[in-house]
Amino acid sequence: MNGTGSMTRGQAAIGLLIGAVVLTVAQYIGWLPNWMHRLPETAIPNFAMVLDIIFNFVKDDLGLLTFTRTLTEGLEWLLDVSGNIFYGKNRWPNIGPMPWTGLAAIAAVTGYYLGGWRLSLLGGGTMIWTALIGQWTIAMQTMSVLAIAAPLAFVIGLSLGIAAWKYEWVDKTIKPVLSVLQTLPFFTYLLPAVIFFKVGPTAGAVATTIYAIPPMILMTTLGLQKVSPEVVEAGHMSGCTKLQLLRHVYLPSARTEILVGVNQVIMLCLAMVVLTAFIGMPGLGAKLLAMMGSFKLGRSFEIGVTIVLLAVTLDRMSKAWVVKQPEHFERGTPWWKRHIALLLGLGAFVVFCIVAQFIEVASEIGRKQSLSVGKELDTGIKWFLNIEWVKATTGFLRAFVNVQILIPFRNFMLSIPTPAFILLITAFALWLGGRRQAITALIFFSLVALSGWWDRSVITLYSVISAVTIAMLLGLPIAIFAARTDKWSQRLLLVCDTAQTFPSFVYLIPAIMLFGITDPSPKTGE
Repeated sequence: MNGTGSMTRGQAAIGLLIGAVVLTVAQYIGWLPNWMHRLPETAIPNFAMVLDIIFNFVKDDLGLLTFTRTLTEGLEWLLDVSGNIFYGKNRWPNIGPMPWTGLAAIAAVTGYYLGGWRLSLLGGGTMIWTALIGQWTIAMQTMSVLAIAAPLAFVIGLSLGIAAWKYEWVDKTIKPVLSVLQTLPFFTYLLPAVIFFKVGPTAGAVATTIYAIPPMILMTTLGLQKVSPEVVEAGHMSGCTKLQLLRHVYLPSARTEILVGVNQVIMLCLAMVVLTAFIGMPGLGAKLLAMMGSFKLGRSFEIGVTIVLLAVTLDRMSKAWVVKQPEHFERGTPWWKRHIALLLGLGAFVVFCIVAQFIEVASEIGRKQSLSVGKELDTGIKWFLNIEWVKATTGFLRAFVNVQILIPFRNFMLSIPTPAFILLITAFALWLGGRRQAITALIFFSLVALSGWWDRSVITLYSVISAVTIAMLLGLPIAIFAARTDKWSQRLLLVCDTAQTFPSFVYLIPAIMLFGITDPSPKTGE
């Protein structure tokens, strides 16, 4: 908007801001009635009862629960198969578990094929570390779910992406849904998964799959829309049918965007599958949660390193796949020459499977044979944290940041009357985005006020604002300093790129180590 419209919007925002300030001042001097500060419980509508009725109708009367439990049987079978292959779960086909040496060989060969010897060392080294540190079984529990959830998310996302590109009505229908799904926090996906698919790996796989689908849809649609008309015309001139055009023209031309979507699917699946420990998913996330709960920081650190290595390996390999161009061979080239990497990987896997039949340590490294130093790390970390200057520094930061900054800020936000807070948010939305965003903010925050969870929501908002502020105060000076030279820019970009692959759980370890379980801890990992 410009001219008069811009002034009108600005004046309206200022008017709302003045109203919010007046209400807040009235609260501080005691003129505001209690019911205007916070809605009394008697005035809060019983949304829970209405939602229960709707939910039970959908779940029972419409038969959605029966339908989802039927789907569960097929998904459970897939998870049982992958569980048997990866870590020896006692289910069909009863051929597992794969020896760690065989999987390490496959990772090394795959890494070399995609990115050379460095990626080969990363892939093979990650598998060797996981086995030697005594975390192979729990890591394979995580990977067995990832091996099902990621392909499912890819197939569903690719199919919906093609449909959204092909049919405008599908695109218009699906885009708002994707926008909502991508703004939802991790934990939002867990509740419906538990209700409809029971607690355990099945619910975790469903939540993981749904969480990873949106970027695959968006990248597929984007890639297909960018295909050059000249390439499509060449396909028509070659006599391609619609299906052949899709298979041989559109999808190969959109290869880069689709593989970027695959990278996002893999990373989101790994991030989510770790968090599904909260709904009974076994694996690295569950073990990390248990270790942090018992304050065994050394073992938590080892598990955190394993998660980081797996995340970095999967990220680097999938990105290398994106940039690697397909190899073309002359007609008549022998099959084995065209698939030499595949044959080498399979050959190495078979060799190590045979070796594992005769050498037990090549198949599985037991707890007593592992090189885990979790107890020693626990002792070392506790010793380090008890050093006077470390204890004084962390204690000062915890006390100063928490007592002098965060808690007063939280109390200030909680002291603002509910209608004043809503007016403030509406004024900000109006100034920043216009009338539609202001109306949306007004409706949504009014619903929060009517839900009975206002104080919890304000505390969450305070945490987010605090984290963003601290991240800016730390990040901006570092970025400005690094931008002065190419060398430091590249180093910082490498660190940031690596850190962005970490599942969010990992950031809790150093935060809890240094600051304990206090208000500042959640902000430290931002």
